Amino acid sequence: MAIWAVNKKGQLLKTLFVSNGVAKEDFVTLDGNSRRPEALPVWSHLRGIQAADGLYVPDSQTEVPDGISGATPNTNFALSASLESIETDSLRIFLEINASFDWNETFHEKAYPADPVYSGPGMVGQPALIYSTPYFKTSTEQILKMELQGRAHHSGKNGLIYTDMEGITTAKQLIERILVFVEPVSATKIM
Repeated sequence: MAIWAVNKKGQLLKTLFVSNGVAKEDFVTLDGNSRRPEALPVWSHLRGIQAADGLYVPDSQTEVPDGISGATPNTNFALSASLESIETDSLRIFLEINASFDWNETFHEKAYPADPVYSGPGMVGQPALIYSTPYFKTSTEQILKMELQGRAHHSGKNGLIYTDMEGITTAKQLIERILVFVEPVSATKIM
């Protein structure tokens, strides 16, 4: 999971949270590889930091700081994040989420046999899903509900958000509701 803020031009303002699995290479695939470019490709590409192996997912040299990374929540949670000293005239909050091994009839182990990432370690399943708020100003106290915007590339080849949701099934059940509480003191809480 990754949560971040963008400005009205769509540029990354601040990463608010990233699961340790991606932030610190804190998991190992079936083949012993800890690189997961398909896990959170929209956030990884927007972050724009390319590792020595050419991938945009963090590695030991480009990992995310401890202050914004942690264990993946597996139930309800609240994240409190501050956005002071950055553009707050109009911004948007995004969340990208992915679950390994969430196979279905469309996204199964043999779905993309020529794709070395998807058919390589055998953990991909359905692509990451992306949720977001509408653009908002931080000067007004408000509660915003995040809506599903689309999905990422099935093997993380780019950072595009695809609105085609054909074949996405159980991945839509990972999240029931995401609310963003905006407080005028430049603090944004995500639940």
